Amino acid sequence: MAAAKKELVDFVRSRSFLARRHAPLLDSSPPLRDPVLRLVQQDYQAASDPEQRRAIALRFEHLLRDEGDPLELMRRLHALGESLIDVSVRSDLPDALIAEGTGAMLQITYRNPRKGVWKLILTDQEADQLAAQGWEADTTAPPRSDAPPQP
Repeated sequence: MAAAKKELVDFVRSRSFLARRHAPLLDSSPPLRDPVLRLVQQDYQAASDPEQRRAIALRFEHLLRDEGDPLELMRRLHALGESLIDVSVRSDLPDALIAEGTGAMLQITYRNPRKGVWKLILTDQEADQLAAQGWEADTTAPPRSDAPPQP
């Protein structure tokens, strides 16, 4: 039995979208939930020039691979006054609105790199509930390259 064909949302979740291979999915897939990615998807659908569409697909790929904080990106868009998209930040679990200056991001990194990395945006209360259930945060800072060696 053949494996199920991946959809755009699958490539978004796994951050494995490649413009050169998956660009047609931007046209044929339903609108994405993420407002930033949805705006780029709509730009792709509105473009008619192949070079312009390729550039937009590359921008989509780069947005997915950017390891920046999605909360900060959405708030920067809000500060720019984008009226074309919904820039309110919502939790990925119960879809609750997250007030500015609050919220948390939970990152799930699988040992199997094929499964990728999931980042969930949560309210403070949801993060506190997960912590109360015994989830431990990795609070160790990575070693600095310019730090003196430890004896």
